[in-house]
Amino acid sequence: MEDELKSRVMSWLADEGYEVQSLPPPQAAPGVTPPEWVLAVRVKGPLLVNVTIQRLRVPPRRLAVSMGVKVSEEHARALRALSERERLEVVSGVVESLLGLCPDCIVVAQPSLSNVEGFLVIKEVYDEELSRPALLRAVRLAANAFYMIVVKLNARLGPGRPPGEGQTPQTIM
Repeated sequence: MEDELKSRVMSWLADEGYEVQSLPPPQAAPGVTPPEWVLAVRVKGPLLVNVTIQRLRVPPRRLAVSMGVKVSEEHARALRALSERERLEVVSGVVESLLGLCPDCIVVAQPSLSNVEGFLVIKEVYDEELSRPALLRAVRLAANAFYMIVVKLNARLGPGRPPGEGQTPQTIM
């Protein structure tokens, strides 16, 4: 059944023109349940974005569609030059915009709001709502989140290096 689901998800993504690659599930930390399977998806659009889809083993049954962005060195320097209050305003503004884009997403500034090195956005699609449109919306949402982060940081901190690929996040467990 899981192989059937994975094949169906890969087919839906390939039909949309996304590049899809199956990855081996990562080694899990002690006490952490690894995902059943992991897919790397490359979304082409105005920017190239890497999205990860994972079939989580822990109830409730769902897919986690995630995208991570590493803050460019140019933006990191600009953030460090700000006062802590200004830095918190910039980062919380990005997080607020991401939650406006997707109120039910998990949005994390890593490692913290005051010392951000990257952002992680996770949209979970539960089995009972899993359909081709629901999955594709989650993937497009991840790509839009990447674009929003780049635009927000460029608007507040000035242009960083030219946008490249979204960073593939660490596996969510």
